[in-house]
Amino acid sequence: MKTENEFALAQYVGEVMRGHLSWMQLQPQKILETGCQSGEMLSALQERYPFAQMIPEQHIVLDSADLIMANLTLAWSNDSLHTLQKWRKQLRPNGLLMLTTFGLDTLTELPDRAMILPKLVDMHNVGDALVHAGFSDPVLEVEYVTLTYRSLEKLCYEMRATQMILPEIQTLQLTTNDENIYSLTFEIIYAHAFASEHYAADEMGEARIPISQIKRI
Repeated sequence: MKTENEFALAQYVGEVMRGHLSWMQLQPQKILETGCQSGEMLSALQERYPFAQMIPEQHIVLDSADLIMANLTLAWSNDSLHTLQKWRKQLRPNGLLMLTTFGLDTLTELPDRAMILPKLVDMHNVGDALVHAGFSDPVLEVEYVTLTYRSLEKLCYEMRATQMILPEIQTLQLTTNDENIYSLTFEIIYAHAFASEHYAADEMGEARIPISQIKRI
């Protein structure tokens, strides 16, 4: 898929995420969104689930949400596993997490990989991390998106503004194609998984089980 600029990337990926929801027999009462700052994403979710309560990402909820939509936020987490464990705690058992992140083939055109700010991951590692964090039945797929630019100045500006590259980078050593167009590749990983009824242990080896899940024998 090709799109015109970096600002359109998150919007496009969000549209694909919402399309994946059509596969799910899910009628969530509470939806937690993170990385979906655009009004278009929130409006579309509200239209699809008119009776659902939208929970801003800064709110702390435990064992409450039925659906978490995390669009391109995991890549900026300092501790991806911790973030996944936090999302697991915020979901009801059998609740659904849908996320997107950047794969290893993102921005392969850049001459220096050290200038890339988001953490790029292997798709298989995302699946393993989801299971380790207490999710079940992870499903993952990859799509390659190409951004095209006629202006190198605009390209660099958008890469800085979206925090894809270090802020001090003023220009990039890139070459154009025969039509004098610059291209950048993004590997987008789409993943969804369900909150397992069995709670995973945290970093200290402790598992927290809600009282509601403890049944008398």
